[in-house]
Parts: sequence; C-alpha cells; structure tokens
Amino acid sequence: NSIGGGEGNISSSFKTFIGGGGGNTINRVIKIKEPSYSSIVGGAGNDITDSNTSFIGGGSGNIINDGSAKSVISGGEGNTISGSSYGTIGAGKSNVIFSSLRSFIGGGDGNQISQSDESLIVGGQSNIIQDPVFSSTRRNTIVGGFDNLLSSTYSAEIIGGQENKIVNTSWISSIVGGFGNGIYDKPANFIGNGENNIISGHSYSFIGSGLNDKV
Repeated sequence: NSIGGGEGNISSSFKTFIGGGGGNTINRVIKIKEPSYSSIVGGAGNDITDSNTSFIGGGSGNIINDGSAKSVISGGEGNTISGSSYGTIGAGKSNVIFSSLRSFIGGGDGNQISQSDESLIVGGQSNIIQDPVFSSTRRNTIVGGFDNLLSSTYSAEIIGGQENKIVNTSWISSIVGGFGNGIYDKPANFIGNGENNIISGHSYSFIGSGLNDKV
C-alpha cells in the first residue's frame, strides 16, 4: 500500500494508493485477503470499499462501494457508485449510480441511475433513470434538463426540458424537450416539445409540439 501524504488517510486493503488529501479511505470488508488495486488521488472524505480496481480522482464525500469493480468518480461532492461495476461519474453533486452495470453520469446535481444497465445521464438536475419493477430496463439516456424520468423502459431518451416522463414499457421512445410531456405504456413514440402533451396506449405516434395534446 502507498499513501503519498495528507492527513488522516487510511487504507486497510492490499495494493492500494492514496495520493493525499484528508480522511480518504480504501477498505475491504469482504474477502479481506484479496488485493484491491484501487486508488484515491486526493480530496477529502472519499471512500472506496469492496470495489476492486476503482478510482476516485478528488472532490469530497464521494463513495464507491458494494462490489463496484472498475468504477470511476473523477471529482465532485457526495457522488456515489454502489453495486455497479464499470460505473462512471464525472463530477457534480449528489449523483448516484445504483445496481446499474456500465452506466455513466457526467455531472449535474442529484441525478440518479438505478437498476438500469448501460444507461447515461449527461447532466442537469434531479433526473432519474430507474427500474422499480425489475423489467430489464437498460440503454436509456437523459441528456439534461430538470426532474425528467425514464422508468421501466428500454432504449428511451429525453434530451432536456422539465418534468418529462417516459414510463412503463415505452421502449425506443423520445422526448426532445418542453414541460410535463409524457409517453406511457407503448413503444416507439415521439414528442418534440410543448407542454403537457401525452401519448398513452398507442405505438408509433408523434406530437411535434403544442399544449395539452393527447394521442
């Protein structure tokens, strides 16, 4: 193990590196005799636990744990990767990847990917990709915006806007932007923009823009 400097840094796992900073830890609770090969370059209060070959660049209060092998948090504050191998968080604050293999959050604030493999949130605030009913959700994308939701769907995307939703098996569907637009229950639908436009129960439908339009 190697600790370059800093104050209060602790490594209780084999073959690890902490460059500096303060209060950073690399721990192994399970399989304590196996090497970790994980690194924390600097920052404060960052932690890697039971996650082989993982990396935290800096920032504060960032956590990689629960078997998140080969995962990376570059920086930011209070970001977490848990139970998610090959996960990446670039920066930002309070972003979470949970139980989602090969998923990525670029930055932003309070974004979350939960139980959705190979999914992506580029930025924005309080955007969520999730699968609460374990329906094989994966390969979803939110580029930005605020409080957008992809839930229990596959290969869906929201580019931006606010409070837009694609949920419940609405596979391969897209919302470009706007406010309060929703696609529910059927695949291959598209909403461009506007406000409170809804596609529900129909496939291969299109709303370009408008207000309170429904298909």
